[in-house]
Amino acid sequence: MNDFAIKRVEELILKEYIKPKCHVLDTVEFSDIVSRVKIGEIERVVFYVRHSERPEIDVNDPTFGAHLGLTDYGVKLAHEVGAALRGIPNLVAYASPARRTILTAQEILLSYGVANPDIKVSDEISLNGLYTEDGKTLHESYRTRGSGVVNDAYNNGEFVAGYIPRNKASQAMYNYLTGAELEGNLLMVSHDVFIAAFMMAISDDKFGFSTKRWIGFIQGAALALEADGWHVYYVVPNIVSHHSVFIQ
Repeated sequence: MNDFAIKRVEELILKEYIKPKCHVLDTVEFSDIVSRVKIGEIERVVFYVRHSERPEIDVNDPTFGAHLGLTDYGVKLAHEVGAALRGIPNLVAYASPARRTILTAQEILLSYGVANPDIKVSDEISLNGLYTEDGKTLHESYRTRGSGVVNDAYNNGEFVAGYIPRNKASQAMYNYLTGAELEGNLLMVSHDVFIAAFMMAISDDKFGFSTKRWIGFIQGAALALEADGWHVYYVVPNIVSHHSVFIQ
């Protein structure tokens, strides 16, 4: 079997990985989810979202900007989201170990009403988590091909050196977010490429994310446990203006 045939077989196998027992629905605002929690239509919710606005990442930084914090607008946006989430009872926050994700979670919980936020670190949603096979190889792909090109290829389901195949990783992420290891109403703050890959995989590419129509700040998946099972929405702070373009 030649290399092309082997790759095609692998692609067909990967399409079978992501068959979550959930309903993938449309775009909603955080306030829409909160309203449905209040009236009991949603039993439990897990927000799997991108961090808030941060400075641009240096293309030569092998840590993918792990040290970067938030811009002034990033703090403001986090406060707005936190205020919108006040109707969600007992919200617990997890974050990737990156500084920008931890700060996003902290600022959201402060506005939500937690005086001294205790942010739990989750390796699964980190830069070296369930989607990443080899960070060094991935950074070299970013440096030589350009991060936008690499991320578009990955979100289209192509094989990218350094990443775990999109559908396989997204199935693992879905299992983690809805599994017994995590309990209660959760805020999971992660990174844009993983959120895009997750939404593309579970929706069979319905959302059409690319570097020209990218994941905005504090946007992502709202996994809602309803009477007939898990539903997945694309959740945003403001539905009128929520698309973004990719920046390094």
